[in-house]
Amino acid sequence: MLLPFFVGIFFQELLDKMFVFHFEKQRVVLKLSVVDGGIQFIVEDTGIGIPAAEAERIFDEFVQLNEYYDGTGIGLTVARSLARRLGGDVVLDTTYTAGARFVFTLPW
Repeated sequence: MLLPFFVGIFFQELLDKMFVFHFEKQRVVLKLSVVDGGIQFIVEDTGIGIPAAEAERIFDEFVQLNEYYDGTGIGLTVARSLARRLGGDVVLDTTYTAGARFVFTLPW
C-alpha cells in the first residue's frame, strides 16, 4: 500500500518548512489525534509565523513569503496535493499566533 509512502513524503515537505523558519530555543511539535472519521495530525512551531492573510496563497506553486530564505516555493504545494490525493487536506490554523500551525486530516 502506498499510504505510508505518501504520508512520509507529506511530513518531509511540511517539516522541512518548519525547520527552515525555526530558530534556536524554539520548538516544533507533532500531535496526532483520532477525530470523527479519520486521523488529525497537527504540526506547530514557535518560529516566525505566517500572516493569516497568506493562509491560502502559501499553498500556491512557487510562492515564497520571505525572499531571504532558500527554497523553491513548492513544498507546501506538494504537501497539500498529497494530502488531497489521500482524501484529506492540510490547512494553516490562522488562530495560532505563537508561530505556525498546520492541520492535516486524513480519513480512514
